[in-house]
Amino acid sequence: MPVPPKVEFHSSFPLESVLISQTSDGGYIITGYTMSYGAGGDDIWLIKTDGMGNEIFNNTYGGIYSDVGYSVQQTSDGGYIIAGHTLSYGAGVHDVWLIKTASSETSFSLSVFVGWNFISLPFNQSSNKTDIIVEYADVNYTWNEAVTNGYINDYVFGWSRTTQSYAFANTLEPGYGYWLYAYEPCELWVESFTPVYDEYVTSLESGWNLMSVPYYENVSKVDILVDNTDWDTAVGNGWISDFVFGWNRAGQYYDFCDTLMPGYAYWMYAYQPCTLESHINYLSFSLIFYW
Repeated sequence: MPVPPKVEFHSSFPLESVLISQTSDGGYIITGYTMSYGAGGDDIWLIKTDGMGNEIFNNTYGGIYSDVGYSVQQTSDGGYIIAGHTLSYGAGVHDVWLIKTASSETSFSLSVFVGWNFISLPFNQSSNKTDIIVEYADVNYTWNEAVTNGYINDYVFGWSRTTQSYAFANTLEPGYGYWLYAYEPCELWVESFTPVYDEYVTSLESGWNLMSVPYYENVSKVDILVDNTDWDTAVGNGWISDFVFGWNRAGQYYDFCDTLMPGYAYWMYAYQPCTLESHINYLSFSLIFYW
């Protein structure tokens, strides 16, 4: 009688259309799509495990429609390249989507001042506020510890673009902005994320939009495309206001801004719904091929 094959490990992820590739460290990189996490619909899911199938990290990429990963490989710089399709971005229907992730996990810190702070995520991944480390007086605290110790307020305020009103937020989304009140000057740390950047910035609704750029570098507003149209033309067409308002954390007042910085948030006014994209590549890249 044949001997059953030996199973060295078993791991379970709610992932469809799975493709697995072994990585240089003896672990595995997995892609496909998930409907359980992400922005909605089908989202590309990238999962890294060790050699025994234990999860090291996972990231989702995509918008509100169907985005699927078909193939993934490790690149020579230690990052990953994903090939798939997107319905969320591009020219419409199915467009080929090529995503390159950064070479390794990294961390990001953001200084907050006493008072109100306009904050955002400098990368294209969601993050729960409890995943943020708060450093005060050279000591690291969990979010809940920092709240208990009176360093920050537990409430984070986001902005609903559809209802034009504030709302409590426990999860921070890329491309959006948030208000946080700090009682002490401290550093916010988001650790162990693998940054990936594509052209997509965010989608605006008619009215005021609290937004940010999900990039790890400064972005000039004139490098932002509005519905695939350059900034100045979009302003001239009456699609958006040319004025972008930031927040001076030290002085606690609004300021005009021409350059959008990672980790900061901004007010923009749109006269019609539109999509913001950047034609500048940062650290890593995503390409959409049209047919």
